[in-house]
Amino acid sequence: MSQVGKGDEAIKSVDEAQQLSKGSTTAGLLSSMAVAQAHMLQATGKASKAPKPKASTKPAAAAGKGKGKDSLPGPEVDPAAMLEEEASLLAAVQAVQSGSAADAVGAEERLKEVLQQCESSQADTRGAKLRVVAQVGWAAALLGQTPLAEACASRAAGSQDMGPRNWADLTRAHQQLALDRAQRSTGEVTSNARLLGVMDKLDAVLHAFVGCQDVNGAHNACRLVWNAALPLLDQKLSKQVKRTMTSAAQALASVASPLHSLRALLHLEIAKGDMADDLFAKLNSVQAASEIKKAQALDYLAAQEAQQQWDLERPLDRFIMPINQISVLKRRAADPPQTTYALALTIKTAVEEPESDSERAVLLIERARDSKAPAARAQHLTQALQRLAALPDAPPPKPSAGKIVDSKTSAFNVRMTDASSAERQAQHAAARLRTKQFCDIATLAWDAQLEGLVRQACPLALALDWSPEVDPEVVRWQAEVSLLEAQAAVAACRRLQALLLEPPSDPPTAVVDQVTGVRKAGSSLPQLQQLIPQALLTALRLSTSAKQTWLVANSATAIWNTYLPNLQQQRYAPLLDLLMSATNMLLSQPNVELLAAQLTGLATAGALAAEHAALLAVLSSVQSGGTAAVPAEPAAASQHKAKNLREARKLAAPFLSAAAAAAPTATPGAPKSGKGPAKTDPAAGGLLPAQALTQLKAAAESCEAVMSKLSSASNAAGGQKLLEAYAHVQQLRGMPTSAPSSISPTLQQTSKVIALMESLTMPAGQDTTRQEADAQQALSLLASQQPLNIELHGKLAKAALQAGATTAAVQAAAALSAAALPQGRAAHDIVEASDAPGVAAGDWQWLAVASYVLGQATLTSNQDVLTAQTPAVQIQVRKACMAHLLAAARFACFAQQAELLQTAAMAFWNACTDLMGTPDSRVLLGEGLDELASLMCVIKCSDAAFQVMFFRARCFPQQDVCQSKIFQMFSRFHLVGHVGPSHVP
Repeated sequence: MSQVGKGDEAIKSVDEAQQLSKGSTTAGLLSSMAVAQAHMLQATGKASKAPKPKASTKPAAAAGKGKGKDSLPGPEVDPAAMLEEEASLLAAVQAVQSGSAADAVGAEERLKEVLQQCESSQADTRGAKLRVVAQVGWAAALLGQTPLAEACASRAAGSQDMGPRNWADLTRAHQQLALDRAQRSTGEVTSNARLLGVMDKLDAVLHAFVGCQDVNGAHNACRLVWNAALPLLDQKLSKQVKRTMTSAAQALASVASPLHSLRALLHLEIAKGDMADDLFAKLNSVQAASEIKKAQALDYLAAQEAQQQWDLERPLDRFIMPINQISVLKRRAADPPQTTYALALTIKTAVEEPESDSERAVLLIERARDSKAPAARAQHLTQALQRLAALPDAPPPKPSAGKIVDSKTSAFNVRMTDASSAERQAQHAAARLRTKQFCDIATLAWDAQLEGLVRQACPLALALDWSPEVDPEVVRWQAEVSLLEAQAAVAACRRLQALLLEPPSDPPTAVVDQVTGVRKAGSSLPQLQQLIPQALLTALRLSTSAKQTWLVANSATAIWNTYLPNLQQQRYAPLLDLLMSATNMLLSQPNVELLAAQLTGLATAGALAAEHAALLAVLSSVQSGGTAAVPAEPAAASQHKAKNLREARKLAAPFLSAAAAAAPTATPGAPKSGKGPAKTDPAAGGLLPAQALTQLKAAAESCEAVMSKLSSASNAAGGQKLLEAYAHVQQLRGMPTSAPSSISPTLQQTSKVIALMESLTMPAGQDTTRQEADAQQALSLLASQQPLNIELHGKLAKAALQAGATTAAVQAAAALSAAALPQGRAAHDIVEASDAPGVAAGDWQWLAVASYVLGQATLTSNQDVLTAQTPAVQIQVRKACMAHLLAAARFACFAQQAELLQTAAMAFWNACTDLMGTPDSRVLLGEGLDELASLMCVIKCSDAAFQVMFFRARCFPQQDVCQSKIFQMFSRFHLVGHVGPSHVP
């Protein structure tokens, strides 16, 4: 009654039953009436009428004989009064259980009050005290009060009565399940041994509750069995939980439980386990049919929301009916009719074979599922796909605008009120079955590594236009199948030896079947490369429409992992449309906090893709004819060298600087210091076309939306990289960077630092005063952050060195080295990574940058010494510089950064060319050149010719003056001044 909105009538019925039970000496009857009344009052929002615990006021007498161990010595009370007091205490416990879960502290206090009142009782007739203690422990376990639950369970476990002991075991099983659930929710890898142990314990508790005829205990134990089995069922471990689930279903049947919905679910999962067990296929098929019949016979009451959502009076039938059909077909195939051999060769009866192509396809799919041989599975799946593709279309129903369930109809006889509901249900069931069959074919084909068959089945599964309002579960199936299609296309590209999966610049036209209108599976490399982003975006769109957060996260992660090689090589521009579309879809989700990692990663990559595309547009503009401010230079702006973002930045930098210098004024309304300096607009030089500006604006808006939606706790991990990408985009747009106020204070300071670092890249002529001031301000902001940001210090040191702010660059590099290296250890003293065990793996790269900056700053700040002082003093300066650069090369080798190692080696070569003229000075270079040559053998550098120079340098005799002159000429001719600090990441 309470479930269908008749709470007043339910309370009235409970009151009448309680009046009839007055005067009874049966403990279970009185307590059950009181507990039911307390629950109904809480469920109907009339908790103020809930009964309060009553203390017994009957006169006491001498303690009688025959008391059990649970009884305490003291005055004797009237048994009826004691049972009434017990019922009152249990009602108070039930009121706490049925109340609001938000007030956990208040609930714990009320439970402790009940426990204290129970302790004040002077007698314990028939174990009443420990029965209340056991119920308090169970209620505390449900509310998450672990210490109180364990204390009550420990006490109830010592009872001579079986009832409190059973509840104590149930409480402890609940505690173990809660611990496992908490560990799984945090992503911790847990073993299934704990869950299987809980299932075994619950199996024993179930039999004990049934033996005691404790209906409430059996109900709670069965609910706990279902909750404990869910993680195991997700891992396809139905065989391990079949015994306990069977015990739960039998327990509900033996106590005539009204929990028909739970019992139907148990029978359904047991039948699934029987169908999956192919050891005794014939016997298990019969057992599965028996379980399905039991589930069909249960007249369970479904919620109106579920009936409206699935357009079904019995929503579980969407699972029960397909399994029933499979079991029937399997039994028909396993039990052919008894005929003669000659008749069997010529006649195939309806019992032997299915009657329709749809049934034949179902049987073929099940045969493929049971088959272990890949060839047999491929044959069965191919035949099933051909039969299903030849069938007429089965379109799903459209979303219904009106109610399907009449709320005034009796709860035990719910009927559909729409006249066309039967036809709609039949259409829904047929379309659902057809989609499920295509999805099963794709899944089984992928498990058998039949990627060609996967690409044939997926378009058919996705052809039916399902709405999440009609059946969100089918939409989830389609999203999973779309992910399989993308993975199959990736496998086909790998088979065609395609190293990178960039979408084609000139996408081919999709091939569509003229009869069915379904997209055909492409086989050429451009078709496959076009299919991958389409399938990934389709999976993301379907998962967002189905509101499946876990599937949305999987789809976004699949996009990232699929194109990870492109992202690692900084080939962002071809992925612009994909990344922007994926970011916008994620932003439409209501719970973006759960997608923080995926959202920040895709938004950052999208901003970098927009920047890469804009830089390519700049190079294209210069190559095609240039502007008034920037003349055309086709040779320097060749786009084939700018496939990655790093090269595009290097090639476009001089043209952007020239365009910025030619701009007449700064952008109006630029914020003051701390929010980003005023930027000149590169578009003023005509380098950025309208399309590039539109893309940059969209990328900036996406970054701002991501930063504003994510809280300070969730955007800390990828927020810094997102701010850096956002700053690059804003600089190209000529706009200042301003972080949203919703981000954390640390990231707000980081945003200011990044804005100041971007200002260091702007041209300032010969005067470096502004760059030095901006670098010092950024350094002071970083100094206030604890712990010290190693990465930002390295990037600031590099940017300051490039801008000519040598003092700030040296300070930032020195602070970085002091924070990252062990105390008292200098950089040049560390020869192996084991010499500094406290250094994190990711910090070696920035230590290499710091040592490189210190080495270059040593030369820059001592130019007067190198030109005016004696050769001995010059040698000391160059030795100090080379020591820093050699340490930078070592650290780059520790970090496996080949480009950074090559940059440090080139700087070392340039610094030591003046020492190669004489044999005496060249002796100072022997160990350094040897070590650099060996380091470049460990990590392969991109410039092989430069690497050969180090080996040639060691081949010349040190005392041969003629060879020394030749070597001096050779070294000066190969001066590698073209590679500078811009190559430091």
